[in-house]
Amino acid sequence: MAIKFRQKHLYIWRAMQLLLALVLLGYIIYLNVDLNYLASKSRTEQTQMFGSTLTSRAAQDAATFLQNEQTEELDRLVASLAADPLVRDATIYNHLGEIIHQSEDPASLDLVLHIKPVKSSSDARESAHNRIPYVAELYQEKQKIGYLRVTLEQGKILQQINNYQSQARSSTKTMLVLAFLVGFLITRNLSKKRRWWQQVMHKAEMARKSRAI
Repeated sequence: MAIKFRQKHLYIWRAMQLLLALVLLGYIIYLNVDLNYLASKSRTEQTQMFGSTLTSRAAQDAATFLQNEQTEELDRLVASLAADPLVRDATIYNHLGEIIHQSEDPASLDLVLHIKPVKSSSDARESAHNRIPYVAELYQEKQKIGYLRVTLEQGKILQQINNYQSQARSSTKTMLVLAFLVGFLITRNLSKKRRWWQQVMHKAEMARKSRAI
């Protein structure tokens, strides 16, 4: 009777373990989906933050140079911005929106904003790139004296962020696999000890019955 009770208890324990494993598996799948969504949202937010920060900092220098009519410094600023591999081009406008300084080989703003119709293969390639312009206003005290436009290579920025996040996800998956293996080994070891203990109890029960006879 005691052995049957222990067997029934063992079946219940195994069923609870299986149910817990299924619940944990479902929770892991949910976390994976949620993390992918958060990662995508984070990539976009980080790109926007990078573009806004870069443009606003450069705008402070541009406003100072424009106010003091430092033409060479403005050319140097535009060139240094465009030299960044994550920047497509940079342009400085006066308060009327007229171009006064621009980096070499600038992208057409109409193509970047998908306003101009694609007429050639080069236009198609230019339009296909994921590029976003960021604009900052230039002020002399409270008077607007111009604008700074920086066109970012958003595709390259997202790719870099995606590479970092992929490495992090790979490390997380490796840790999960190792945790699963450790849990499996511990469970197997406990299962062996449980079977050994059941055999000991069974032998003790048989010995007790033999003495009773």
